[in-house]
Amino acid sequence: MRAAIARFKFEGRAALGLPLGDLLARHARGQATLARADVAVPVPLHQARLRERGYDHAVLLARAVAGALEIPLAVGVLLRISATAPQAGLGARARHANVRGAFRVDPAGTHLIEQRILLVDDILTSGATAAACAETLLAAGAAEVRVATLARAILDEPPRNEGGAAG
Repeated sequence: MRAAIARFKFEGRAALGLPLGDLLARHARGQATLARADVAVPVPLHQARLRERGYDHAVLLARAVAGALEIPLAVGVLLRISATAPQAGLGARARHANVRGAFRVDPAGTHLIEQRILLVDDILTSGATAAACAETLLAAGAAEVRVATLARAILDEPPRNEGGAAG
């Protein structure tokens, strides 16, 4: 799965959006909490990254999920307004800081998000991007936000001593 997602996302293999989207769609149909969504919203790319890649991988995934669930696909309602650094290679705290304030809802699409949102992306690692998107959508009036991703990655970070006690 890791290799397929990397090819899809970073190597220009947009055609992989169809089988990967179908896989995610089958998963979403089988999960009651995801299948009850009213609208699918892809995690948006910044315009600069979209020009660089030539396609938005999350839109391709969300299109398959929306079709399978027979719900509208709301592209362009959630916008990435900051050209954030890539999340890969960042720790959890840095990921959250990187996407803080990076998203907004287009006022013209507010009526589309005042319902149960299924946020669609490729990978959930720290949850920073999903959390930033969900906070933005909820603040704009979404009834609830659920997240569907192809994969769940685990950050490889050393444990931190946050309690301040010497060991």
